[in-house]
Amino acid sequence: MVKAIADVPGDAKRGIKSLAIAQGVGRAAAAGAALFLSAVLASWLPFLVGSANVFYSLGVVLPDLIFVYLAVSILRKPSAANAMVVKRVALLGMLAGLFVFVGGAL
Repeated sequence: MVKAIADVPGDAKRGIKSLAIAQGVGRAAAAGAALFLSAVLASWLPFLVGSANVFYSLGVVLPDLIFVYLAVSILRKPSAANAMVVKRVALLGMLAGLFVFVGGAL
């Protein structure tokens, strides 16, 4: 969703109907923020089922903070330039989350 905000000019030229084109960048930013926050909520499921170890419990905080920050950032400034920054930082947050998930499984 967030990347679609940055792709609006190229998508419009090619006739691609992304959410950002069909309903505007504000709506695409809201959808992207909702997905980031959904990831944060989902990260706490291991606690609910009782399978979170100490590594996971401590480690999940960093990616969660990154995703909350990104959700706020894209809502405050739903521009193409910010969308590219958010996308890059999101990849780092996902990498951190992957390490936490794998480490928590050990």
